[in-house]
Amino acid sequence: MAPAPATPAEQARLAARGAVPGGTDGPGGFVARGSARNFYVGRGGRLWYYLNNYHWAPVDLEAHGVWIRAELRADFIDLVRWPDRGALTSPPTKTTVEYWAVGPGNRSVRLDNHKDYWLLDPKTCAGSARVEVTLTLGRLQVRDAQGAWAVPSEGYVLESRNYLTDEPPGIGAESARFEPLDDRPTTTWGYAIPWSTGTSPLTRSAWQDLQIPAWRLLDARQDPPSPSAAAPQPLVPPSPVVTPNEPSPPDEP
Repeated sequence: MAPAPATPAEQARLAARGAVPGGTDGPGGFVARGSARNFYVGRGGRLWYYLNNYHWAPVDLEAHGVWIRAELRADFIDLVRWPDRGALTSPPTKTTVEYWAVGPGNRSVRLDNHKDYWLLDPKTCAGSARVEVTLTLGRLQVRDAQGAWAVPSEGYVLESRNYLTDEPPGIGAESARFEPLDDRPTTTWGYAIPWSTGTSPLTRSAWQDLQIPAWRLLDARQDPPSPSAAAPQPLVPPSPVVTPNEPSPPDEP
């Protein structure tokens, strides 16, 4: 594996050639929700957050048929117990692996919804939600029920998640074939949302005007092709297309 660039400036130059999370009009930031706010505090100080973003491919990339692989990690850290302000053990990291098709203008065709509801225990009075996402540009095929490979017909594919929801957990790594672009870096971005109920968990339910977090570049690296690696299997021609047995994420309300 190639070493990461030594300085933030070198990483930023490399990251400019990779995928970036962003808003409606370009990389960086989140999608504005109009009159809807992003943070809601439930009774007892439990924080609910809802953030939307797209994923962007670089402007110099011919992005027809390109997908962005997103490996997401969400942690709840620095948890504090009420009333003695003692430290609490963080719950297991939530992980998701998913794919986003790149559309016109080099923006993902679907909106990515980041949402969670945390500090479920009323004795937890403070902490921080930390999210990291690693983005890789490449080409994707999925396996259908008969075992044939083809390009997905939907703009979103969920490979896996390690937490329970009402939806299926994904098609599985064995049903996804992703081939990274050799000349593009893998980038990792992150943000954090700190929250505290103060000295008491008796906070009332209400919308909160908290500051929207900023995406930060955490890493950018480009691995050189390995001459000793076995030649990858060629991608199957992109016809016919199939839709994996996995629903798309819900649209923003």
